[in-house]
Amino acid sequence: MNIVDQIFKPVFNPILSPIMGIIDAMILLVKAIIIVLTAIPELLMTALQLFNPISIVNDAIVGSFMSIKIIITNIIGVITPKKKLYNKCSDTGGGLFGFRRAKNSEGKIIKNSKCANDKSCRRNYILKYLVVILCPPLAVFFHMGITGWYHVIVCTILTVYGYYFPGLIYALLHVMQFM
Repeated sequence: MNIVDQIFKPVFNPILSPIMGIIDAMILLVKAIIIVLTAIPELLMTALQLFNPISIVNDAIVGSFMSIKIIITNIIGVITPKKKLYNKCSDTGGGLFGFRRAKNSEGKIIKNSKCANDKSCRRNYILKYLVVILCPPLAVFFHMGITGWYHVIVCTILTVYGYYFPGLIYALLHVMQFM
């Protein structure tokens, strides 16, 4: 046997080792295909739950109408800055972002004077400070409106000619209401 191994091993080993490697790769490929094929039904069920057409259309309609309502009330608010027209607390609901209204057993919207369920109304400062960092004059405009045009121009000049940081500090002072 030792003589046979000494004769045939140098001759057949270079031929058989790549073939054995290809066979091992084919076996691993078949195992991977089986794993993928068994996971497809689970992925489809998850996709159906995530991309439910009814909830996507419902969210799109509710989001569109709420954004139109907010835009219109804020435009009116710019024209008449003393009067508050939009009460964010009374318009909250039970959805992920608070835009779905709570409904009773008959499907009618329940109008609350307080926040819905366990929600508390707090101002969201993240977007405001993100706008301050990205474009300080725009943040001053959002904060002061058309009546603060002088401060917007000053902030723009400080941002452009002062190489951003003086305008950022000026905008932060206004947005954080230190000035």
